[in-house]
Amino acid sequence: MYIRGFALRLLLENRQFRIFWIAGVFSDLALITYFTVHGWLALQVSDSAFWVGATSGAGGLSLTLFSVFGGVLVDRFGRRSLVLIGLSARFAIALALVALIMTDNIRLWHVLLASFGEGLAVSFLMPAMMALTMDVAGRGKLLSATAARFAGMTAAGIVAPLAAGWIVGSIGIAWAYVIIAIGFSVSAGFMLMLRPPPP
Repeated sequence: MYIRGFALRLLLENRQFRIFWIAGVFSDLALITYFTVHGWLALQVSDSAFWVGATSGAGGLSLTLFSVFGGVLVDRFGRRSLVLIGLSARFAIALALVALIMTDNIRLWHVLLASFGEGLAVSFLMPAMMALTMDVAGRGKLLSATAARFAGMTAAGIVAPLAAGWIVGSIGIAWAYVIIAIGFSVSAGFMLMLRPPPP
């Protein structure tokens, strides 16, 4: 209860954290939508439960291989810049999938490659986001900032799967990837507005 109150106060009082939080919510909405529909796309393309699992495994493999390097990059380069690069990569992956699906050229290897690329982007984007949380909120308010980020993520976890299911069922899976691309681009727009203090 107290932590939620502090998290809300942090959102209201700290403009830079508010911008960062909004960017995080849009990124979470896009990411959870991606997780909801990407296995669905693998099933449509392959008609195999094995490839649904292998698609998730491809993302996990790249995340495992590159996450150590992600941590090193966060310590060496601008954290906001790394987040923007990661969001741009995710945006490009989503748009590529939209083009392939809408032109009926999507193949299983595209789905696997997209999953591997998504894991690669996350391997340095997530450490950069975690480090930015402390940079923007301050070490003394890290617990409140983490609570606020978690609240945004859990809300996205309720809204995004419901919306994704409706979109896929009503207008097609390609449009879910359009929404994913929009979510990542809006998140990047807010990140461009962010002026974090030096770490």
